[in-house]
Amino acid sequence: MNLHPAESTASATFEAAAQTARAVAAECLPLGIAVVMHLYPLCALRCVPLPWWSAANLRRALLLRAIDRGALILANAGSERAAGAHAPVTLTRAGNGVRVDGAFEYMSLAHVADVVMFSAPLAGSAYNDLLRRGSGG
Repeated sequence: MNLHPAESTASATFEAAAQTARAVAAECLPLGIAVVMHLYPLCALRCVPLPWWSAANLRRALLLRAIDRGALILANAGSERAAGAHAPVTLTRAGNGVRVDGAFEYMSLAHVADVVMFSAPLAGSAYNDLLRRGSGG
């Protein structure tokens, strides 16, 4: 079973993922749905175009290498679709990384995944300041 498809084009990668999801779902629909919840963020991570020589592209390549080598399971946890359902999650720069404050309600495979992907505003960023002004906070 190809749980980490990496084909030469985005469409071929998504087709390989779809074949895996269909094969699993034909035998066990709940497991097929779980596999899709892993394959969706993995394919998006692989296929979103980034400038070749950018820092973001290098970080993505390193993350994908770790995912492929470790056969890691990905999940997409929380997003705009859960807005208002919980206190906001924020990121703050700390040392050579970031600190994540807040929590998301259970979504997808977040409780069993090796890597959980989510988006949150960076404290002190122009985007975060815009969000606070827009919400009256």
